[in-house]
Amino acid sequence: MDRKDKELLRRLYLEEGKSCSEAVFEAVLEAHGVVPEERCFRMMRGFSGGLSCGLACGAVTGGVAAISYLFNNGGESYEEVQGLCGSFAQNAMERFGTIECNVLKHRHRREDTRCYELVEQIADILWDTIGPEKEESE
Repeated sequence: MDRKDKELLRRLYLEEGKSCSEAVFEAVLEAHGVVPEERCFRMMRGFSGGLSCGLACGAVTGGVAAISYLFNNGGESYEEVQGLCGSFAQNAMERFGTIECNVLKHRHRREDTRCYELVEQIADILWDTIGPEKEESE
């Protein structure tokens, strides 16, 4: 992630109060020049907080949703999307030892910034997985 992308993620998460899944999803799409319909952003809320029950980290699920949106062209892209999603989740797992929200929150959550440092690190892993720019699949 470059400085501009980090500033966007920070603004979405800390200033606008978006959830981890919403902030990662929106920041990645915006960085790639994609402006989806508003309902795409609204659907991301339920993924935050570990699927709303402490399970899979919302920053990871937001990243998986962004990969799917950017790379799924509805045709032959299944294997590419699955490969990217699997690599991203596996890289996050290797970096943190888990992608379980409750465990990560216990380790990384701060009163003033919530899980921002973790969210930024997970977004960095996502950028490393998909690259800095990808045109929307047609």
